[in-house]
Amino acid sequence: MLQLPHRVELLCAALLTIALGGCLTTTTAPGAFGGSSVTPFPEAKKTASNARLRVVSREGVVRAIPQKGCLDDSASDTGVILGGKGDLQGQSRNMPDPERIGDNPFAELYITADKPFVLNFQVGPESRARCALAGSFIPQEGKDYEAYATISEGKCALTVRIRNLASGLWKPERLIPAKSCKQNVRK
Repeated sequence: MLQLPHRVELLCAALLTIALGGCLTTTTAPGAFGGSSVTPFPEAKKTASNARLRVVSREGVVRAIPQKGCLDDSASDTGVILGGKGDLQGQSRNMPDPERIGDNPFAELYITADKPFVLNFQVGPESRARCALAGSFIPQEGKDYEAYATISEGKCALTVRIRNLASGLWKPERLIPAKSCKQNVRK
C-alpha cells in the first residue's frame, strides 16, 4: 500500500473538512465512471508552456482526460496513465524529489496547461476496496504537480499537489469532483 507522510494525510483530512477540494475520498463505489479504456494516455509535447505531472498509485487504474472538466470516454485523448495495459509506469520527465515516492509505481508526463485536466481513479472488486473517483484541476504553465491515488483502511483517495518553485515545497491543489459530461448537458 502507498504510504504517505502522516503530515500529508492530516493535511488532506483538514482540507476535506473545510471543503477546499484538495482531496477526493470515498468508502464505496458510487458507480463506475466511464468505460474501461486500455489505451495509454497520449502525452502532451515538452514545451515551456506545458506542465509536468507525476502520478503515483499502487492499486487500481488511473486514467486521464485532458482539456475537459468532466468524464468523456468518447474523447480521443482519454487514456491510462497507471494500472492498465500499456500504461506509462516508470516514465520519467526528471521531476524533482523522486525519492519521495520510494518504490511505489509512478509515471511522469507533460500535460497541457491552462486547460481542465481530469484524473479518474478506479479500483475494482479484486481489491480490498472498490471505488471510482474523478477530479479535475487546471494545470498552470511551467508548474509541477503530483497526484496520489491511494487506498487506506478501505477508503480511496485522490490527491493533487503543486510544487512551489521558489521554496520547493508541495502544497495541495484544488481538485473539483468530475461527473460524466453527459450529466452536464442540459435538456
